Amino acid sequence: MFHLTRRITPLVASTKKVLIGKQLRVNSQLYLSNLRTFSTKNDKDKDNLAKKEEKEEKDESEAPSVRGGLLGTKKRFASRFFNTNSEAQGEDAAEIGNQTLESSEGVEMFENKPVQEMYTIKFNSPILPYSKFPLTQNKYIQQFFKRYSRDKSSVEKLIGVHFLANKNSNAKEAIGIEIELDRGSSNMNVVESKSFKRFKVISYDDQTNFVKAVEYGDRLYRVRNSEGEKVDMTLEEIFESENCPDKPHFEDLINSEISDLKNTWFQFNKRMNSALMMLPSEMINTYDMVVKTLPVPNFEIHRYRSEISLYELFNQITCKMAHYYFSMFQALFSKDQKDMKKQMKDFLVEIDPVMRSKKVTYLFDEFTHLLDQKCYYIQKTAEEFKERSKQAMLESAFQKVLENNKTNEKDSFQKMLDEVEEMPDRIRKIIQEEINGLESKSSDMDSARKATFLQHVFRLPWDKRIDAYWDVQFSRQVLEESHYGMVETKERILEFIAKNKRINSKKGMVLLLTGPPGVGKTSIANSIGDCLKRPTAVISMSGQSDPSHIKGSKRTYVDSQPGIFIKELQRLEVRNPVLIIDEIDKIGFNSIRGDPSSTLLELLNPEQANTFSDNYLDFEFDFSECIFICTSNSTQNMLQPLLDRIEVIEVPPYLPTEKLSIAKKYLIPNFRKEYGFVEEKEEISFTNAAIAKVIKDYCGFEAGVRNLRKCIDRVFRKVVAKIDERDSKLETEKKLLEATETEATVEDGLEEDGAADIDPTAIIDKELTTAQYQIHSENLEKFLDVSRNDDYYYRDINKTLPVGCANGLAYIDSGYGSVLKIQFVKKFPLKKKKKDEEDEIEFVVSQTGRLGEVMKESLDVVQVATLNYLGDEVEGKNEFHLHVPQGAIPKDGPSAGVALFCSLASIIRNKSLNPNLAMTGEITTLGEVVAIGGVREKLTACKNHNITQVMLPYSNKKDFEKLPDDFKEGFEIFFVKNIEEAYRVAFTNDREGIESKYYEKDEKVEQIFAEEIMLDDNQLDHLI
Repeated sequence: MFHLTRRITPLVASTKKVLIGKQLRVNSQLYLSNLRTFSTKNDKDKDNLAKKEEKEEKDESEAPSVRGGLLGTKKRFASRFFNTNSEAQGEDAAEIGNQTLESSEGVEMFENKPVQEMYTIKFNSPILPYSKFPLTQNKYIQQFFKRYSRDKSSVEKLIGVHFLANKNSNAKEAIGIEIELDRGSSNMNVVESKSFKRFKVISYDDQTNFVKAVEYGDRLYRVRNSEGEKVDMTLEEIFESENCPDKPHFEDLINSEISDLKNTWFQFNKRMNSALMMLPSEMINTYDMVVKTLPVPNFEIHRYRSEISLYELFNQITCKMAHYYFSMFQALFSKDQKDMKKQMKDFLVEIDPVMRSKKVTYLFDEFTHLLDQKCYYIQKTAEEFKERSKQAMLESAFQKVLENNKTNEKDSFQKMLDEVEEMPDRIRKIIQEEINGLESKSSDMDSARKATFLQHVFRLPWDKRIDAYWDVQFSRQVLEESHYGMVETKERILEFIAKNKRINSKKGMVLLLTGPPGVGKTSIANSIGDCLKRPTAVISMSGQSDPSHIKGSKRTYVDSQPGIFIKELQRLEVRNPVLIIDEIDKIGFNSIRGDPSSTLLELLNPEQANTFSDNYLDFEFDFSECIFICTSNSTQNMLQPLLDRIEVIEVPPYLPTEKLSIAKKYLIPNFRKEYGFVEEKEEISFTNAAIAKVIKDYCGFEAGVRNLRKCIDRVFRKVVAKIDERDSKLETEKKLLEATETEATVEDGLEEDGAADIDPTAIIDKELTTAQYQIHSENLEKFLDVSRNDDYYYRDINKTLPVGCANGLAYIDSGYGSVLKIQFVKKFPLKKKKKDEEDEIEFVVSQTGRLGEVMKESLDVVQVATLNYLGDEVEGKNEFHLHVPQGAIPKDGPSAGVALFCSLASIIRNKSLNPNLAMTGEITTLGEVVAIGGVREKLTACKNHNITQVMLPYSNKKDFEKLPDDFKEGFEIFFVKNIEEAYRVAFTNDREGIESKYYEKDEKVEQIFAEEIMLDDNQLDHLI
């Protein structure tokens, strides 16, 4: 039974450690009350004891859990050896864990005990047995020495006691211990308690310093005597008895408690030794000083004197450990003496020896927990201090590095300044002041800002430039190799190069290449850089609405930086590069930050380029040696002062013949390399007819070659996809041929996989022969979608033309021309004039088709001119309606007058025009035909629609003569001066006095399609 009780202790201790590990604040008294395993009860419950034990044994058998079994055993053990209390016995004992074992009230602990007179030593705090106490020089000890020297002859026993709040009125009920009296010593510095005798004070006489006290004993246990009767005895009496049958059980219990105390002691010392390495030196010194004065418990029982009983040994070990705990705790942790005094009093008044042992174990565990917390915070604080110290050291080192860097940077910048030769003195003075500012004790931010500014300054190419290279022949060769056509544009560029070569100029120039999208403005600007052998940079101005992008931002702003032109000079590292300002016509306008177009005036003006001032640098830098090449699609949105400072070079749209040559010489070879077509293994080719069909049907409405590039790229992508699909099938068939044994099996397998159209020999000859892939006019539509130019309405516009219709020519902003079918119809039939009505002519024209304001004014002018010219043929009320097809597209421009006149004359005279005739030109109210623009683009539209006769203003004759001769082939051009000549060309065969140009029929396109040769072994036939 006692062995089972011993097994309870680790279970309770583990529960306590879990609570402490979770840092739960547990009331020690409440916790200890739950640890009590024994209780004292009254004698009047003896008759119910046997029934109680039988019931508990039954409950234990029905619920054989570990906790229930152990607690049931404790109850039976307690009921066997303790007096029972009837009130406690009557309570429900089902909740074992909540039972509180109370002291016996039925037994008078001080009954029949003699009252003793003892001389009093008053201490400032409670004292414990088996301890030495130094008599420090306080007021209580001084009073004691005075009285003791007077009364020591009458003193027999000495008691050490602490009165609550150090008041004599609280002497009653105080607990003290007996102190050994050394009569031979004349001066007592240390007193000692050598027994566990405790006394309860009954009264205290302040005059004599004597107290009356009775011995304060332990609780009673109910045991059997030698005769088998049950008697009440203390634990001390049990161990002094020689014939008590239950003595071995108590010896086992005490030995178990001693073992637990020993384990607690060694665990504490082990944890303390490891903690000493982390505790501060002040705590270690305090610990060493206290340890030297404390008695150390001895757990080796055989080393004690044989006359000492196990009970006295147990009390001695318990008290020494308690004294050790209270001394160490008070020295290291406790700042509040009241709590410590209360704990010592609770230990001293405890009447249960086993509970005193449990309290000591719990207190040491609590001490260990506090020690762990102390070590944790010490370690944490040490790490934080170490980190702060490290950071402080790094900051100090960083400050030293900054100071050294400032000195090194100053020397470095000064050396850079001395090496610059072509810096104006005014600017050199500014830079020198910035360098000297690095020495001053300015903030790190100011120093960093100055250092950044100086770095930008010295990255500028002050003395670096490229030698001028003006070679006309070399430039012509570069331009011819990089671009096809553009004869006039190339000549203008070569003129500038020749001029600079003649005067050996070191100055720059400003050019503007303007033309429709896709004609190669940016690429030819890059070629100019190659001609001059200078580094080139492209600066896009599309959508830029912030002038700081050009001139930079002030250094007072956060994250300020120079403008884009200064940055490009720093990147190119020369002061005379070629700077391409792309899309200059698309600069943002009406910006709340300023006007970027006006900002460019300072830079692009040859007279001011040498004094261009960037906001970040805040001084002038010479850009006069740079060559600026601007590109734009139109000059309409550009500032006129900016255009006055720039030499404008027109880049015309490509002619169909030029597009054909560009595709053959540039686009297709580049795509061959890009898609990895090697002539030894695979060869892909386009027939001229296929290219011509792509240009006419798919790219007829573009001035450049971007759509042509996209169409050819799409053809290559589809061819590559088909080849990959074919190769996958061939690989499958090759594996199938290797797996079969007969040719019949191979043929069956090919048919089942849907590959009957694949020649099996191709699998063997694929690596031995060159695959030929040809795109011709017949298979082109299989690679491209249906042409968007294939509009039925305009397909046969050169063959049939109703009355009231005329073929007008228009210029699109994108850089290509278009044919517009202008239509006039009668809105109401003409009414017959009555006999009594006068001859009044009314002419009304309405219009649709999203015509612009200029075309509406042209329509008004046409009405006046038509009435003046055909007034004799107009009678009564005439209402006509004008419509220009494709109403979703806005139409405007000063070139529709001739077409409107001929269309209106056709409806008035009820005579149709020649469908093979197209016309353009603006007229006045006097019937004069004035010049228009876009002759090249409009004639290209006639080529696309196979219209050969064109009516142009006489003033545009010079524009027509500039066109290439091969482009003029097939045209018959009529140059008209007024509407009378236009009327004759449109409605009569009288051409007298009208200047015209006739060119032989252009048979190149027909010849291209007629001479198209298609390969017999074209692999594309198998792929598609």
